[in-house]
Amino acid sequence: MTQLQKTYALDIETVSNQGKNYFQNKHWNDLITIAIVNVDNHEEKYYWSVRPPEEYYESTGWWSGHGLSWDTQKDKPTLDVIWQEIFDILDGHTVVAHNAFGFDRDALIISARHYKLEMPNCTWIDTKYEAMKTWHLDRSTSSLEALSTKYTEYDKAGHHNALADTLMLANLYNFMTSKPEFNYIWKVKSTTDNSNEQQVLDKMLEGRCPF
Repeated sequence: MTQLQKTYALDIETVSNQGKNYFQNKHWNDLITIAIVNVDNHEEKYYWSVRPPEEYYESTGWWSGHGLSWDTQKDKPTLDVIWQEIFDILDGHTVVAHNAFGFDRDALIISARHYKLEMPNCTWIDTKYEAMKTWHLDRSTSSLEALSTKYTEYDKAGHHNALADTLMLANLYNFMTSKPEFNYIWKVKSTTDNSNEQQVLDKMLEGRCPF
């Protein structure tokens, strides 16, 4: 029986403790939360809280935006323990993330690679990339906060909670795909495609935090 392809919004949060060089170094094995929401049925939603690798136990400078720390995460399962569930949800489907090409896709791959985990076969699309291209926006005006505030609904209290951000993203994706200016073939990447990676990354980062 053929599986119907779904589109899932995804957001992750990471330790992010490498200062201003975090997004250039790409040492992104530090996933601590991940959320997934079916864009067509928001009742299908998932959230996991994760303990990062031991190297972050004594590290300082955990990013304060998500309010998480080693103390909040130390008793959570590591990514390899919950990975099969994530794999089964995403495999064969489309994943949309806000800054997928600049961060989320690579951060998920690198975090999974840390435990030598198999990646699901899925197609990635990026709402930030498409908004910047079609609406001629910059890094700041294309943020999830800016676009949700302008076009859908911004959850200020929940921002940088992975599940709250994923629900905002699902609404934003549905808004964008309803507009005629986005009625074209969006750029896609697979979990193994590295073509044009640096060009996309440079455009998204511009030397600063891409969110």
